[in-house]
Amino acid sequence: MRIRLPIALLLAGAALLGGCKSKPVSPAHQLSQAAKGPAKNLPHDIKLLFLKGSCERGVFSPDGRSALALCTQPEGPALPQLYSVDLDGFSEKRVTWQDGSIGSADWLENDLLVYASTTDELKEIPFLPTKPPPEEIPSDLYISDRVGDSIDRLTKRIGFDGDLSYWPRGKEVLYVSRRGKDDLIQRINGRGKSAIVYHSRGRSVRSPAGLANGQVAWLESSPDGSGVDLRFSGMKEPRLRGRRLLSLRPAPGGQAVIAVESFADGSARVLLVGAPASCERTLAEVPLDLRAADGSLNPPRLLLSVTTGTQGVFALKELPGEGFSCPPPAASVK
Repeated sequence: MRIRLPIALLLAGAALLGGCKSKPVSPAHQLSQAAKGPAKNLPHDIKLLFLKGSCERGVFSPDGRSALALCTQPEGPALPQLYSVDLDGFSEKRVTWQDGSIGSADWLENDLLVYASTTDELKEIPFLPTKPPPEEIPSDLYISDRVGDSIDRLTKRIGFDGDLSYWPRGKEVLYVSRRGKDDLIQRINGRGKSAIVYHSRGRSVRSPAGLANGQVAWLESSPDGSGVDLRFSGMKEPRLRGRRLLSLRPAPGGQAVIAVESFADGSARVLLVGAPASCERTLAEVPLDLRAADGSLNPPRLLLSVTTGTQGVFALKELPGEGFSCPPPAASVK
């Protein structure tokens, strides 16, 4: 039975409502999978973690010991559901049990989660003569505890609200709102009050990320169609222009963002980029089909979401002492 609680109460803090059965991943399974395909050519400091299903868009928990992930399981529904993955014990717990698919998720404070789901939109468009396929159904934002027992709907307008991230500075959620040809980046607080951050005027935007100084970064299709731009609010020109940028996440500390850039040869790199021109450096070069990356300070490392064949897997990469400082400390510059 779904229990709906007031949004303000959820954001202020909620007690966990029980446990959830874990699905351990045996070391033998990890080793047998890691011996296959591109894993043989990985740098020694990148370690693959294969779960039972196919998982993507991993996001570190605040303490860095677990992650949220969108996963499909061999015996489960074909649509992605939200899972919590223990990165120390190599186990996973299913958080959502919904008719629709989960499109993005992030951690809030007090052990709460925010995610985008199509589940209610599926039920609210029966009047359409031909119902679109599930992956094309618009979505809404939801807040829940970390086991998925207490759920509250944050947005309730028909259309796409998703591609979200949490912004600790104002205790708000940043998200993309898509109605018609224009994309909006909006922010919403725990009382359900929203405001427009950016209006794209006909260009596609995604992956909004908030910084500690009040700026918001996002990815936007280049006007000339040459690629994707990385933009910061308050800056007239793009910070990066016409690149093959796939995803964006706020870096730990809130001074920069983590961007994934792909190349024609199938490799990719993870960039740390801030608004100042001096803040740009490569955190990792990955000889894999990398789709997204997130960072943690406990310890300083990256969670990489990669694709091997038809399976989405995670990889962990430890970072050197400077971590996510941007620019790095002068003593570390050679």
